[in-house]
Amino acid sequence: MSTTKNAKGNRVEYHYWDYSFEWTDEHRPASEFESWIHSCDGLADECNQILNDLPAPVDDEGGNVSKRDRYALLTGNREKDPKLEELWNQINTVPEWVNWAQIQRGQDRDPSYYDVQKYGLPINDLDAFATINTYSSTVIWLGLPRQGIHLSNQEMEDYIALWRLVAWYMGAPAEPFESAAKAKIWSESLLINEFAPTDTGRILAKNIVIGMENTAPTYASKEFMDALARLLNGDQLSDELHIPQTSLYYRMLMWGYCLSVKLQAKALPNIAFIEKYVFEVWNPLLHFPSPPQDTDLVISITVSPSHDVEGPYG
Repeated sequence: MSTTKNAKGNRVEYHYWDYSFEWTDEHRPASEFESWIHSCDGLADECNQILNDLPAPVDDEGGNVSKRDRYALLTGNREKDPKLEELWNQINTVPEWVNWAQIQRGQDRDPSYYDVQKYGLPINDLDAFATINTYSSTVIWLGLPRQGIHLSNQEMEDYIALWRLVAWYMGAPAEPFESAAKAKIWSESLLINEFAPTDTGRILAKNIVIGMENTAPTYASKEFMDALARLLNGDQLSDELHIPQTSLYYRMLMWGYCLSVKLQAKALPNIAFIEKYVFEVWNPLLHFPSPPQDTDLVISITVSPSHDVEGPYG
């Protein structure tokens, strides 16, 4: 960074990060930006507290303020409190400075940038299904077996049923998850038809590994994460994603890791006090809610194989 005087001598020219400009009286000093870190628009928070403090309606059996209809409360009580009225006016009033013709011009776009016929809708059922598949079927039939863990038929059915409900909540296709057998068939069909690593997918795979390097709770090295990614994705897909080969040392670490998680998966459900201890230790680290006390389910977290549907960016 540098500063220089311009030719006239009455202006200061700044050179910051390959960008040059002349400083004027209208430019803002650092002190003005500093004050902004101590301020925010708190109107919504104030109104939320006001709505929380309202007496519960007669038909409110649970009394859970977080489940009340905030919009209905605001609509019905806005004239009773100036803060609520102010928020209501902000929500329903278009600023005078808005020029709709200008806004329309700001949304001008090039239709050729995204080919809907070729790539489909930007948010579509295939991508939604593939996402649910990654967290369900891929875990059961790829991620866990590659670590030496094999679920029982009942565990498979239960886990797929869980993600069928999640798919339904999210508006994703839920039919492929009607049973474990059907989910497996759909997952295998997706594997054949849609797994096609692209340059974008390779960049994403690399960035995921880098992003997880030396992070809590394990603080694993990049080489360890590469070895884990190759284990969970398989050598063929890993080679296509340009995940580097690892040394014998890290492959041995993976062998030890797999042995450890396999033993845990088999032993923990049969030793209740140890299972409880493991959950109590790891849940705060992973920020998971505590499991029910009577659960017999062992939750195993895996990095599932990369799904890279061909799209406009790859």
